[in-house]
Amino acid sequence: MKNACIIVDTCIWIEYFRGVPKIKEAITILINEHSLSLCGIVVYELFQGIKNPKEREMVQSDFEAFPYLEMNRSTWEKAANLSLSLRNKGITIPPSDLILASLALENKCMVFTEDAHFDTIPGISLYSPEASKIRNHS
Repeated sequence: MKNACIIVDTCIWIEYFRGVPKIKEAITILINEHSLSLCGIVVYELFQGIKNPKEREMVQSDFEAFPYLEMNRSTWEKAANLSLSLRNKGITIPPSDLILASLALENKCMVFTEDAHFDTIPGISLYSPEASKIRNHS
């Protein structure tokens, strides 16, 4: 799985920084493989929850090492179209998850998450460290 693009969702980063052993191990492997990418919505969600300045500085320093995926007009339109498509099926997903999913789809990245919302997004590839394989959703 070397050099694959994997976006780690906020819920996983929270477990990582809390020291959950299986998550720390999985993230460490991905870091060593240079597989992680960051995006703005994850940075936003994490930073808005950090109250300790030293922790914030540590996270900020750690995150500087990872490639960063930007939203552009195409990605925003993809997120809007994805939202509309899912809502037409009676599925409502938070905008933050739609933004992350759209970036993953546009950049051919996998998503490492425990958030069940991603199970309903067509075309998304979910990273599973336990199985060391991709779960595709069509």
